Amino acid sequence: MNLGVSSYTWVWAVGIKGYMPENPLDIINLLEKANSVGVKVVQIADNIPLNKMSDVELNKIITIAKEYSIKLEVGMLGIEPDNLYQYLQIAKKLKSSLVRTIFQSLNNKAVSLIKKVLPQYEEANIYWNRKS
Repeated sequence: MNLGVSSYTWVWAVGIKGYMPENPLDIINLLEKANSVGVKVVQIADNIPLNKMSDVELNKIITIAKEYSIKLEVGMLGIEPDNLYQYLQIAKKLKSSLVRTIFQSLNNKAVSLIKKVLPQYEEANIYWNRKS
């Protein structure tokens, strides 16, 4: 087991919807900060939307994480199948063993949506971790 942090660890420095600091802590600085305190796992949550990044940006994250021997995990909001598929691809690229998501409630509709993508997650050995 390794000690880890999330982009929510320094939420007011990174920012969230409704509050963005003047100079937000970006993912590169977050990795540097994690490295400086000896952390070996960083979860990049929804306040740093990985699905908005280019392959060049994602590759830079991979390179820096590898340089610091930091394991990456990904996080997102919602359970829409297209978004879950997109984050599955991001998780594969970043070699994340899980995708953390947050949604309002686990009801029949939510279960149905999740069941659509679960086989692809299982096939990739990527775990789906929910918080409702």
